[in-house]
Amino acid sequence: MYDETRSNIFKQGTKILYAIADHYDSGGIESPEANDVLMLLFGLIAEKKVSGLICEDSGQVKWQLSPQYEKELKEARKDVYKGENIVSGPWS
Repeated sequence: MYDETRSNIFKQGTKILYAIADHYDSGGIESPEANDVLMLLFGLIAEKKVSGLICEDSGQVKWQLSPQYEKELKEARKDVYKGENIVSGPWS
């Protein structure tokens, strides 16, 4: 498990460094909520649920869900909507 986690982080290392720099420059480091989001992102990277791409135009990191995790989330969403306590919309 440790080797796989470490490998996932090393594969995204440059993008993680960009994200830390952007987080610092934007002032997010002063916000506990923003720090929580960044740590959550790092956890998803370690679990290989998210990967990043560096945008050539802006130089910013764009994060995307892995196809497997996206499928898992869609299945979870379907299960939630099957619940008895859900009242269908539309709401106006």
